[in-house]
Amino acid sequence: MSNEARAAEAADQKTATVTFRGIEFEVPRTYDDWPIQFIQALDQGASRGKYLPLLLGEATWARLVKLNLKGSDLIELDQEVAVALGFKNPGE
Repeated sequence: MSNEARAAEAADQKTATVTFRGIEFEVPRTYDDWPIQFIQALDQGASRGKYLPLLLGEATWARLVKLNLKGSDLIELDQEVAVALGFKNPGE
């Protein structure tokens, strides 16, 4: 877990801010606040294209889709979300 994530956790911040391609959005910081569909998708080994929309929510996902993302962009987005949540990489 990063120092920034530890500080946010200590301050009891419920969300983490992610900025990707100029779009800023919030994601729930802890497992307790993750949507159950997101947790199930992770447990089932779903791809980024399946689990990221479940975490980000419809409105944020719709904004990102308008950017015409490619597979490599999803990898980068996944990495940004993982770092914001305090993980070193998405698979952690």
